[in-house]
Amino acid sequence: MRHFRAVIFTLVILLTLCTAATATTSDLAPAAAPSSEHADAAVSGGHEAKKADVHWTLFNYIPMEWMYPVAVAIGGMLGVPKADIDPHGFTAHALLHVLVMFFVLMLILFISLRVGGRYKKMLKTGNYDPDSGVTLTNFVETIIKIVLGMMKDIIGHDEEKYLPLVGSLAFVILLSNLLGLIPGFYTASDNLNTTLALALIVFCLYHYYGIRAQGIGKYLAHFLGPMEGVIKYVMAPIMVPIELISHLARPMSLSLRLFGNMFGDHKVFAVFMGLLAVPLIYPLPFLALGTLVAIVQTLVFSLLTMVYIGLATAKEH
Repeated sequence: MRHFRAVIFTLVILLTLCTAATATTSDLAPAAAPSSEHADAAVSGGHEAKKADVHWTLFNYIPMEWMYPVAVAIGGMLGVPKADIDPHGFTAHALLHVLVMFFVLMLILFISLRVGGRYKKMLKTGNYDPDSGVTLTNFVETIIKIVLGMMKDIIGHDEEKYLPLVGSLAFVILLSNLLGLIPGFYTASDNLNTTLALALIVFCLYHYYGIRAQGIGKYLAHFLGPMEGVIKYVMAPIMVPIELISHLARPMSLSLRLFGNMFGDHKVFAVFMGLLAVPLIYPLPFLALGTLVAIVQTLVFSLLTMVYIGLATAKEH
């Protein structure tokens, strides 16, 4: 129960930060191309916008144009001219990844209420026997147990402290990835803005955990390299840039790996769906492959997060 509450609490914070980050970095990679009507009329810097295919989802029916005047008003207070704010960036197409992340947040809140109600009932009745069969409670408990078991093997010390972050990442990425397999929905991890936001959260937090566990002096000392004695300071001019580059590459590798695999899986599924019109049987192998990719990419992102936390909080480097 304590683990579940910690994971759900962190999930809300993580998704809120990630949704805000994806909205503020939406110029990096649009979630979907604007509609053909917008593409014909859009002009940016005197150049016509190129036409592109629109990824249809149920979220396209959500009106988002009301955000443009809000952005203009906020931009005016910050000194950003109206001409620099593209109205086509405030449509359901451009903000598709933000809408999906918000939907995932609502889905997780619903799951937390259902499972939380189940735990309260267990505490009242004193019956702690697990549910039989496949239930939502068993699904949540299984993920938390798997994540906690891997953390014990990889981090090896105080792993429960970091369960809220890693468990939250596992839930967010898994649900987002699986959502893209449902017709009419979309996976937010198919967009670089989302994966970069998640990677930056991991980047900031594992440094924070390292400083909290070792103190800022000892933590920064490992950037000098693994050597000891005088040689450590002699090699520092070489080792410090190498360590900095390796750490800065981590959010890039985390975000690009998840984005590239989910984007590729999504496109392969779409291509093969267009080759043969057998909608009931033909997609099944590709749905199975997509499910496998969704699970594997969740594991990879979570495992790398555990490794980074373990390296940052280890007493000896």
